[in-house]
Amino acid sequence: MEIGVVLSSQYGLVKCILEHLSAFELIQTSKHVCKLWNDVTEVILRGRRRMEFFYYEGSKTLPQKKILEKVKEEFSRDFQEFLRHDVYSVPTLGFIISSGDERQFHYSSIQNRDNYPYDDYKRLYDIFPKMRSLCVSSFDGIVTPSKEIETRRFVLPSFTFLSFPSFQNVKIHTFDLTSKSSSNVMIKDLIPDLEEDEVIKGVIAFSSDDVLNPTLGRLILNCMERSNKNIALAGALVSLTWCCSSTDQRPDVEMAKSNVSGFVFTGDGVQVKSIILACEVNNVREVERELSKLEPDKYPQDVTSYAFMFACCGRGKAHYRQESNIESSTFRRLFPHTKLVGCFCGGEIGINSFSNSTKVKNMNPDNFFHSYTTVFMLISLHNKNIC
Repeated sequence: MEIGVVLSSQYGLVKCILEHLSAFELIQTSKHVCKLWNDVTEVILRGRRRMEFFYYEGSKTLPQKKILEKVKEEFSRDFQEFLRHDVYSVPTLGFIISSGDERQFHYSSIQNRDNYPYDDYKRLYDIFPKMRSLCVSSFDGIVTPSKEIETRRFVLPSFTFLSFPSFQNVKIHTFDLTSKSSSNVMIKDLIPDLEEDEVIKGVIAFSSDDVLNPTLGRLILNCMERSNKNIALAGALVSLTWCCSSTDQRPDVEMAKSNVSGFVFTGDGVQVKSIILACEVNNVREVERELSKLEPDKYPQDVTSYAFMFACCGRGKAHYRQESNIESSTFRRLFPHTKLVGCFCGGEIGINSFSNSTKVKNMNPDNFFHSYTTVFMLISLHNKNIC
């Protein structure tokens, strides 16, 4: 029997071969072959539910004027390779956190060059055109799966990218207040496709303008009212934030500086908790005591689980007697199989989701905003009901 006949008629063999390809490779390969390959590709992609992660750290050794060119070259190459060959689940939503010296961000636009890093994000839409994304820039530093990177004292562009696949019992909505800055804005105004019977489980929110904090506070209250005051919440005051769903939505720099955006997680397949490390927490023993309240033994740790960390820019190694990565390393010890991402910031957003304080009838929006703290959120997404 000819090999062409075998590869166009033997379902099991074709599936065994294609299972090893990335999402992009699968899509590109199957569309040029036959119906069987297309059918097998659909089955394989439908069964994949892995949250994918990419991290890039710029060079520390180059002179400042050459960093931008070097980072752009390296990042573009590495990010494209990752999207083409390492992403196995088709992403419906991407979360990008970038960090670096603010002068680099303006250098690229002032010189009328490519508006770095925005142009590189086009690769997301070239490869996965139906994906939406939320982007955050924090010039104070980022948190990666392996370490915390504080960038306030030197130029070091770094990037993290987290992709969310689709789940049957999970919906992830994005919201953006750029053109919805009314003080009376409601969650249904920002997310028209949010159905009445959807129960909100968790919210991740970012603000790049203190003036919009009251609006964000009311928005969070609105989410809590829909969910009987029983949600997890985490977020940060950052340098820039914006949402986009196509390359036509190239963000305006000034608009991204005065914006509020975020995620809303709903569905029976969502398991989520959030906790605040108070300003008084300043040693390993206290950090471990607080993070243990997240109950590591009861929390699933797999490729559909992630954690987010948003820390005050004053809680780096200076806060812990010149010891680095205290909070993140303690978390990794308690949750060795859960990847951790996040950023340093100029203010934190969060609640202790398992505390009775979230049950207070008339919560003040100011209770959601903090300083000199660290907020953690654990989230696990599954097809099955886990409520």
